[in-house]
Amino acid sequence: MKWISVAFCFLLTIVSSRQHSENDVIQTPIVDVELTDAGFHRYLIYTVQFDYPLAGKECEYVLKQHLPASVYVSVDQLDDLKRLKKLDAIYPSFVDIEKPTEQSKPFEVFLKGVPKITDTITLPIHFRYHAPNDESSSVSVDIKTPTMFINCPKHEQNLLENELHIEPNTLYCLDEKVPYIKESTSHQTLAKWNEPCNWKYVKVDVKIKSPLRAEIPVGNERAFPPILYATIIVSWIVSLWTVFRTRRVPMAINEKLEEQRLLQKKHK
Repeated sequence: MKWISVAFCFLLTIVSSRQHSENDVIQTPIVDVELTDAGFHRYLIYTVQFDYPLAGKECEYVLKQHLPASVYVSVDQLDDLKRLKKLDAIYPSFVDIEKPTEQSKPFEVFLKGVPKITDTITLPIHFRYHAPNDESSSVSVDIKTPTMFINCPKHEQNLLENELHIEPNTLYCLDEKVPYIKESTSHQTLAKWNEPCNWKYVKVDVKIKSPLRAEIPVGNERAFPPILYATIIVSWIVSLWTVFRTRRVPMAINEKLEEQRLLQKKHK
């Protein structure tokens, strides 16, 4: 009788735990963000965590990262990372890395992934130079936190709408050529974007592990005229020295040749 009661208690525990898990609400996805390294070349590191019911599902997500005009990405660098399968991202096909901040515009990068218990994405970014000024020696550049959109097949839609904080009746279209994501408003949007408008916005719990801010040094505008004049003077001095030196070398060679000719005449 004792082993029967033990078995009954064991089965009761399994049933109750299963019912409890079915009634649990899926935990909001967690995104840890940190900005690493120093200087003009740094990394944005994202650690994305999904709850067990979503991990392993036939879904995909994108993190939309807005980058200010002070920041750029190297397309060649990201292409190499994609080729090595170290990064799956959507970004502009061309980014002018030579332009200063004042002549640049903000843009967006979309980082792609599939729901996992834990996933790490590394995005290399670079900071642009700023025009000199006479007010401060540095400029603070702030980077916004990312937002998430998720795309799941139809048989997983109920799980998303019932358990996650999403907008059930709002769909978004992702254009991978621009790249850009926009709310779908009509069938014309589908035809225009030529992309399946089945992405949904998901509220995530963003945790900032290190400040998403960088202090970028800026030149002193008042120092520009003295440096310009000094550069011109030094350039002229070096140029004149080069001209005189260039003329002196062949003259020295001719003198040596003339001495050799005189010596040859004496021996004759």
